[in-house]
Amino acid sequence: VPLKYEIVPRQMAVGLLDLGINIPVLPMLPADANPESIARELIQSGAKPEDAAKVKPGMRIVEVAGKKVESFAQFKYAVEAAAGDPVPVVFEMPADAKIASKDGDNAAAPGERATVHIRAVAGLMFKKLGEEDYIHHLVGLVPAVSIKVVLPESPAAIAGVQPGDVVAQINAIKWPTRGDVYETVRKAKRNSVSLVVLRKNVEKTLEIKPADGRLGIEMMSTAPILSNPIPDSPAAALKLPPGSRITAINGQKVENFTQMQQILSALARENRDGFEAAIESEPNEGKTIEPLTVTLNINRDNATELVHAGWESPLSPQMFMVEMVTLKGDSPTQAIALGIKKTHQSMLQVYITILRVVQGSVHMRNFQGPIGIAHTGTKIAKQGWTYLVFFLGLISVNLAVVNFLPIPIVDGGHIIFLIIEKIKGSPVGPRIQTAAVIVGLTLIGCMFLYVTYNDIARLLGFA
Repeated sequence: VPLKYEIVPRQMAVGLLDLGINIPVLPMLPADANPESIARELIQSGAKPEDAAKVKPGMRIVEVAGKKVESFAQFKYAVEAAAGDPVPVVFEMPADAKIASKDGDNAAAPGERATVHIRAVAGLMFKKLGEEDYIHHLVGLVPAVSIKVVLPESPAAIAGVQPGDVVAQINAIKWPTRGDVYETVRKAKRNSVSLVVLRKNVEKTLEIKPADGRLGIEMMSTAPILSNPIPDSPAAALKLPPGSRITAINGQKVENFTQMQQILSALARENRDGFEAAIESEPNEGKTIEPLTVTLNINRDNATELVHAGWESPLSPQMFMVEMVTLKGDSPTQAIALGIKKTHQSMLQVYITILRVVQGSVHMRNFQGPIGIAHTGTKIAKQGWTYLVFFLGLISVNLAVVNFLPIPIVDGGHIIFLIIEKIKGSPVGPRIQTAAVIVGLTLIGCMFLYVTYNDIARLLGFA
């Protein structure tokens, strides 16, 4: 059945608009992926360290829960269907693979397999607060932010942030949500932010200077440590202080929000009209103090929400290979038609970007000048000459579009003068033309200086 959605883009920390839709990926690990990063992701997803170490770059997921899979979506849905229970996932090195490690030895023989057991994570509910703020929660229980990934050589890595750290405070905000972290970093721009993390129940204060509006971290909401609860929710009635660590529900020990959702969802299925649950917690402000036991009251509506609580795959699509589709024409005529179509799309993207800059939803710092273009070109050239030719074509389209803008000194400005001359029957006066040329040169010169400064600052890590 065709479904139609009206989607409103949201602005990301870097100033670009985002729909929240991932690009398609294959269930295959990149051949040049970092083995340590793969193992870390799998261990965080519930795999045993000795099993995770057997999964090598270039391997492909071929089975999940005893069933063959051919797409990432099949893998994702199979893991989520287990509702937090461990699922066996089989990785296999393709028969035609030629993967070699740094020492020249084969990282894994063709056909070699490795099996890991991973668990889906709680697909927390969304609560809208205000116009643009959304918050993850479980019947009002809001998890504190944990650090899942720290990008190498990023500002966070340089400052000493580690995977598994729990964010206790950022600047003046204690126990922030993911939205709080994004917004604080965005507003900080080039200024340092103070990050207090909880690491093995010990608080550490780190000063981090964002680069290009980012710290270089990937966040998750799985630790059983609470942020501020949703107002007027069952969790708010508990009056647990932010930073409290949930240790058990009805006597069953919990180590993360996934286990919390499993227990509460099971209770909801057995008691659809509502129930009470004993929540054991340890208030935590950098040190453990007297434990508390409180009663969580769940009504019929809350129970219905828990029965239908969702699950998410613990493995990020970003760790897998992007699905590439070759576009080509079967004849010169089709190839020319495809080229015209892509050129038209690229031209529209340039005009839309300019419109978004005027509207304020895209920041001018995303523009690049000659230095930025050369830097990007060197990275693209490493992917092959076809990518480089395509990139050069995009630059040509951009130049053509800018050349036809109604800016004095470029062709678009000359066309405006010719239109005026046609209407009034005589050319525009020399003084006006000279003034327009000076204004055009000034605008172009200022833009050149601005983008060049941004390019240099970005390369040096100051932007």
